[in-house]
Amino acid sequence: MAAEIESLGQTEGGVVVVKSEPGTPASSLFAKGDVILQVNGIDIKTVGNLKRVIAARATAWQVILDRGGRTQQIVIR
Repeated sequence: MAAEIESLGQTEGGVVVVKSEPGTPASSLFAKGDVILQVNGIDIKTVGNLKRVIAARATAWQVILDRGGRTQQIVIR
């Protein structure tokens, strides 16, 4: 997932998706401006925090994000 998201910026309550690589699985899941709030129940506050969580390798990731002011959940397997 991290390799597929090219650039992330930081916000107060999560990490904002700045760009995802076209043609990758991330581009079909994440949109520019999405704010990643949680991954597998862990609050995401910084880019480093996000990288550590996804480096832990899981069979699936439950991602809670804010898209346009609405909270959404996606599961990545």
